Formats: sequence, structure tokens, C-alpha cells
Amino acid sequence: MNNEDKKKEIFFQLMLEGVKGKYSALLQIATFACALLVIGSFNSNLFPLNDIVRFLLTILLILMLWCLDVYLSDVSQLSSDASEALYGKDGYPTLNWLEGMIYLFTGYEKGKKIDRSFRKRLNSLLPYIALGILWLIVFVLIVLIWQNSDMVNHYLD
Repeated sequence: MNNEDKKKEIFFQLMLEGVKGKYSALLQIATFACALLVIGSFNSNLFPLNDIVRFLLTILLILMLWCLDVYLSDVSQLSSDASEALYGKDGYPTLNWLEGMIYLFTGYEKGKKIDRSFRKRLNSLLPYIALGILWLIVFVLIVLIWQNSDMVNHYLD
């Protein structure tokens, strides 16, 4: 291995550590947002539910899922880039959301029938399904948080 290859290997390792650190930070931010949500929402004596607290809870809910969304999206992109580098453009297809749902319920992936059980197909798409369900729950929670707000009631009157 010559000097140039050694430098590339060192920079590759640094890049890999940077990517791991970024993803670790995203998960830690999401965890911290969850902890703040618990602290802020279960003790009404500590934080009375006024418009500022509602706003902060909304920000925490969105931040928590946004970090997980970015994490999942970036990891999926890295996975598809690596599979394309290993298997070529057509060797290992990556699916968008609609193609993933078609694959889940029919077993067809990019027009080809794939011999996997429903459970294995579900397991491969579960992070995306769970994240979609969580976004729906967060949307409902935000609506409920703001439902009896003075600010919202002022604009609706």
C-alpha cells in the first residue's frame, strides 16, 4: 500500500467516524426531545399549559420526529449508494415509498416477483411504516395541544 492509498484510508475512516457521529447526534437529539416532552407535559404545576408551553411542545414533537426522519433517510441513501456500488444500478433496487407499499402487499419489486414471506417484507419496511404512523400521531397531538389555546380561539372568533 503506497502513501496515497494510506492517506485515502485515513480520510475514509475519518469520514466514516464523522457520519457515525452525525447519526448518533440525531438520535441523541430525538431522545433528549422525548425527555423534555415527558418533563414538560406530565407536571402541570411545573409548566402551566399556556401558549408558550404549547409552542415549545410542538417544536419538541416536530424536532423529535424530524431527527428520526433525517436519520432514516440518510441511512437509506447510504445503503442504496453502497448497494449500487457493489451490485450495479440494476443489481439491487431501492424502492420509493409507493414501490415499497406495492412490494409489501404484492411481493413485486420493480416488476419482478420476489420470493419472500409477508413478514420479511414487512420487516424490511417497518421503519418507514412506523415513522409514518408516528408523524400521524404527532399531527393529532399538535392539534389537540392547540385545540383550547387562547391564541387559536382568538383567531377563530
